[in-house]
Amino acid sequence: MKAGLAGRRIGVICHSYSRGISNEAQTIQCQEAARGNDRDSSSSIDNIDSELSIFNIYDCCSKDNWDGYDAKAVTPSSWYGVLKLVRCLPDDFPKPEATISPYGMMVLEWYRQQDYILAITIENENKLSYNALFGTDEDYGIAAFDQDLPEAIFYNLQRLFKN
Repeated sequence: MKAGLAGRRIGVICHSYSRGISNEAQTIQCQEAARGNDRDSSSSIDNIDSELSIFNIYDCCSKDNWDGYDAKAVTPSSWYGVLKLVRCLPDDFPKPEATISPYGMMVLEWYRQQDYILAITIENENKLSYNALFGTDEDYGIAAFDQDLPEAIFYNLQRLFKN
């Protein structure tokens, strides 16, 4: 387990991208982003592995009924949002597990132990919801997501991985 940032926050800024309007344009732009066309030179191997994992999930779950139980296909907007969020995460924290909900939304999850969990559901590239459990304490909410890692997410990551 890596140490947390101990209360410091240093300009965690994500890349911004132009977006097409049609679903096809969004899908193409998402695929280009996954290939790393917009990745800066400071990306680590962990980030590349996370992005490849997210791309594989999108590829496997991009059609309705991907689970055999009528699950919705992952939306390009949710997929794009999770890529954007992964690129914003500070290196001081462990990488999350990426999954998909049966409603077509990407989910990032961190588990420290059974009752210390943070789950973020990415509804689209600009909106996410989070649920956190810290023993008997919990936190949840909805956060706007533009260029910066939302403060609530940063705070809950610190809380989850503090010593």
